[in-house]
Amino acid sequence: MKARIEYIFRYLFFWVAFFLIAKVLFLIYHFKTYSEFGLINSLKVLFYGLRLDLSITAYFSILPFLLIAVSSFFKNFNLFKRIIKIYTLVLATIVAFLHIIDLELFSIWGYRLDATPLKYINTPGEMLASAGASPVTLLLGLLALLIIFSFFLFYFLFKNIETTRRSIGTVFLVLPLTASLIILIRGGLQLAPINQSAVYFSTNSFLNQAAVNVPWNLTHSLLEKTYSTKNPFVFLSKEDSEDIVNSLYSKETIPSVRILKEGKKNIILIIWESFTAKALNDVEGKQITPRFKELIKEGVYFDNIYASGDRSEKGIIALLSGYPAQPTTSIITFPGKTTKLSTLPLQFKKDKYFTSFYYGGEMEFANIKSYLCHCGFDKLTGIEAFDKKDQNSKWGAHDEVVLKRMLEDTKSFKEPFFNTLFTLSSHEPFEIPAEPLLSPDSRERMFLNSLHYTDASIGAFIDEAKKQPWWDNTVIIITADHGHVMPGNGIATHQPQEFKIPMLWLGGALTKKDTVITQLGSQTDLASTLLTQFDKTSDGFRFSRDLFVPSKNPFAYYAFNNGFGLMNDSCKVVYDNVSNQPVFKEGTDDTQFIKKGRAYLQVSFQDYLNK
Repeated sequence: MKARIEYIFRYLFFWVAFFLIAKVLFLIYHFKTYSEFGLINSLKVLFYGLRLDLSITAYFSILPFLLIAVSSFFKNFNLFKRIIKIYTLVLATIVAFLHIIDLELFSIWGYRLDATPLKYINTPGEMLASAGASPVTLLLGLLALLIIFSFFLFYFLFKNIETTRRSIGTVFLVLPLTASLIILIRGGLQLAPINQSAVYFSTNSFLNQAAVNVPWNLTHSLLEKTYSTKNPFVFLSKEDSEDIVNSLYSKETIPSVRILKEGKKNIILIIWESFTAKALNDVEGKQITPRFKELIKEGVYFDNIYASGDRSEKGIIALLSGYPAQPTTSIITFPGKTTKLSTLPLQFKKDKYFTSFYYGGEMEFANIKSYLCHCGFDKLTGIEAFDKKDQNSKWGAHDEVVLKRMLEDTKSFKEPFFNTLFTLSSHEPFEIPAEPLLSPDSRERMFLNSLHYTDASIGAFIDEAKKQPWWDNTVIIITADHGHVMPGNGIATHQPQEFKIPMLWLGGALTKKDTVITQLGSQTDLASTLLTQFDKTSDGFRFSRDLFVPSKNPFAYYAFNNGFGLMNDSCKVVYDNVSNQPVFKEGTDDTQFIKKGRAYLQVSFQDYLNK
């Protein structure tokens, strides 16, 4: 009996020790961020994180505990030990792999590993391409160390536990212990089961995230977020939340300013991967986007626009459907929901526009193709349309190649047309087929070099477009799918500067040039703004405003993994839904402003659920 009971408690200790070491590894890997917080906060990360560590440990222990109970009826305990050993070491290897993935994903996304990467599982090539700029050798080395540690720890803990005796009485102790695991799984005897907020102890987002257990977070994401039909973001009554959101979109009495010539005009929308507004700043005395900055003088530039989310698929939906991003999921994952979205291509097809979409990579990535099909594009051009010699990026064909293809194809398009092009060269791994502007000795420099390359490619496209007969009858819109943590930040903080993006309108169809629109706005506002310029209704685009109508109440909202940002001309707030507190505030400290953000989240997420 003693050997089996001792085995149980040592087994619990094994997993707790494993997770503590994994947290230490996480802190060391992100030392530049963590070092400023000191030893005391590091110990708090380990201590407060124990509740989630114990919860997932209890999950992992159910099968071994049951096997130990069954072993009580047999003399040969070693057979059951071998089964548990195989189960545990295989599981430890998988969990170690998850922790190593999390190390790098946190650097990019700013939150711990959850179900988000599973959205891309059908396109493994793109997943590998995303990891191209990661320190693969270092990560593999850390993976090996973590696995070796787990193997040695297991051997050390269990090498001396032996018994050849049958102990039927043990089952009456082991089964209650097994049943009690439910208490650890729930995190205690409280009414509500444990969640991430149980390990949050600081006003600093990094320290709170560091305390979260990776396999617990992933399991919770799979079980609770992906398939839930209940709105987890209910803060107000339905009537109050609707009233607040409706007030944000109240109709202005001032008419829209028209900047396009009369008649049907061609539209070219260029969605620039990761085109952060920070890229307009010089770095080391060098311009990252010189061509774009030149083009600003030729068109109408919006200098106060914010992306709706932090992923490409969310940005595409925000631009083409005027639909806000969701914090814990993405509507594009569910074709049954996206088919209920209004889209710009469908609106213009009503006026006999020819519509096309260009992307140098796989359109199946993140389920984007299903949405594009709903948009009714007459022509979809993806990676399969390019020669192998032109697929010179890990993602597919580089921007220069795709832009040239669209330019050539457009010569045969019947006017009016609506072309959309999504770039890819400024996505990780940031490899470019050109001489780098900056020495590519860091991820940030490689990112800036990729933006510089795309800037040159778009500039060359505009130069050639000006020579085409359709130029005088065309508006070209250049904007981003989302912002970026770089340059400046090593990890995501979800502060507004990471979501600020440029938007420029130019082309022969414009009546205004060298004009800057300073009104605060969102990526979702493109839909209503463009439709109004073409005298079309925007009734199907609830979450979109016309940026050419001066607003008394301008605002921008964005969502990240489990939080939101909201800003107006006097206040900026970033709110974390797990800790239920703002993690960034600037300007007027107004609790009513947070209330508006929570109302927007509640209403927009309920709209998503209702689709």
